[in-house]
Amino acid sequence: MAKNSIRDYSSSSSSNTDVQSVNIGEGCAPAGINNAIREVMADLKDVSTGAIALESPSADSLSVTGGLNVGTIKDATGTNTAMTIDSGGITTATGGLNVGTIKEATGTNTAMTIDSDGVVKITQNPCFFIKGNNGAHVTTSPIPFAITVIDTRSGVDLANNKYVIPVAGRWQFHVQLGIVSVTAGGACYPIIRRTPSGGSAVDLGYSYYSPVNSAGVTSYSHIDVDVIADCAVGDSINVPFVQTTATYYNGSNECRFLGYFLG
Repeated sequence: MAKNSIRDYSSSSSSNTDVQSVNIGEGCAPAGINNAIREVMADLKDVSTGAIALESPSADSLSVTGGLNVGTIKDATGTNTAMTIDSGGITTATGGLNVGTIKEATGTNTAMTIDSDGVVKITQNPCFFIKGNNGAHVTTSPIPFAITVIDTRSGVDLANNKYVIPVAGRWQFHVQLGIVSVTAGGACYPIIRRTPSGGSAVDLGYSYYSPVNSAGVTSYSHIDVDVIADCAVGDSINVPFVQTTATYYNGSNECRFLGYFLG
């Protein structure tokens, strides 16, 4: 059989007696060896450019710096189709897909892990949790937060009592005021407010507390505010406190603000 491409080469050395019909058998003319070497180099180049495909390559590790075009992925036996990817990028896995760690786009940092119980952990999912640290009833607005508990993407700005959105998308925010006090006919309401970079503030939601009190009587309660909102990178989120003869307790267990990225 003529060896017209690398796919025709034999794993039995004695069967390789020509290269592109150049005779390299035992006792061949020395003058043909240089031509045979050139043909081998041409065959290797055809593989390098993809002009000739490899039958079933195997690698201990493989790095692809350019594009990787895949239509069908076979199972471990190389017999059955395990996954297909159509021209629209839709991926269909016909069997199981075993994944323990998924890296982010640079391939350097772990973005997601899945353990043997199916627990999925997204290590850098944007989220934050801040709280007050003043054991006193105050009326300060916007509400000051002094302690950062969680800030995965460096969006917390305690100096300006706000969180700056690091990733565009849909977010959920929650404010807890564990103790609020209203005296006489007063009222109060904390607001979750979004201010776009260079734009006008938008109130996303608030909770209102206005007890029916006699003069000189103070009522105590707690207020929670939850919102889901679409945000852009650079939007500022803070919590103004609007009140009439009302206060909130700014302690670390009573005054809390948190949020996380939904997608």
